Amino acid sequence: MERSFRGGAGCRAAMEEGRMLVLSPFTGHDAPNARRAVWCNLYVLAHCERVVIGHLNPDGMLARVLSELDPEKELAYL
Repeated sequence: MERSFRGGAGCRAAMEEGRMLVLSPFTGHDAPNARRAVWCNLYVLAHCERVVIGHLNPDGMLARVLSELDPEKELAYL
């Protein structure tokens, strides 16, 4: 786990217990990278049982990725 992670004790415990995964489109101190952000989204979607979307730009990259989501995946919007 990176030392720079600033989550609370609950987040840290969840990660250590394998109940939480944190992915970032950042590599080191670089600016966000769109290609890496898409990879992160695809990785999560391929390995999760359920998808919960907090905010979705209908014209954004995530909307395009979700349009190809396996219809058997549970998808919820907040």
